[in-house]
Amino acid sequence: LRAGLQAQRIFAALGQPDPAAAAARLADPRVRGGGWANEGNRVPDLLSTYEAVLSADRLGLPVDGSHVARFLRSADRSADRSADRGGGTAWTPLGPTGGGPLADCLGDLLRARLSGALYPLPPLVLS
Repeated sequence: LRAGLQAQRIFAALGQPDPAAAAARLADPRVRGGGWANEGNRVPDLLSTYEAVLSADRLGLPVDGSHVARFLRSADRSADRSADRGGGTAWTPLGPTGGGPLADCLGDLLRARLSGALYPLPPLVLS
């Protein structure tokens, strides 16, 4: 997913956007419970979800905020912060603890995007 979305953003930057191809790429790895998976194992992850929303924003595609919010709720470990167990945002919903400062930043950027405080997402490429 991520490499294909990066290619779609490069084509757009070169003046050759193909929103239909990007929409098709976003459809398959979309996980029913929220977020996107990079590959077919169907476990959504924070990086793939960030890049999916970023690409949709850059290519003018709609983003289902409730779908992203479900993922963020499942990856939220903020209740664990007081217990000093690495709270914050986990990289995947299966992660038992937060993923550290980078995961927290990506989670906060996605939350800001969903709240309308930030549009579009900053074009970070981390994979």
